[in-house]
Amino acid sequence: MKVEEIAEAIAKLPPDQLARFRRWFNAFEAGRADHAKELEPIATKLGRLAGRAFAELKSAPTNRERHGTGADVDYVSFSAVSKFVPR
Repeated sequence: MKVEEIAEAIAKLPPDQLARFRRWFNAFEAGRADHAKELEPIATKLGRLAGRAFAELKSAPTNRERHGTGADVDYVSFSAVSKFVPR
């Protein structure tokens, strides 16, 4: 269903149903805000961990510097960071 279709259906609601919809939608929005507040500290912690990991990667010698060949980022460092990425 498209937003335009929803808007058209809402415009056709009688006053009592519109009031009921408004109460439901306000509760729905409040629930989303609560959910966002729950996720905020997790996102902050994840951001800090990622920042530290990338700073560590930047300061660590690369495989190329250590061995003269290979990728710039070693697998152990990459896998430590990648486990926090949602799949």
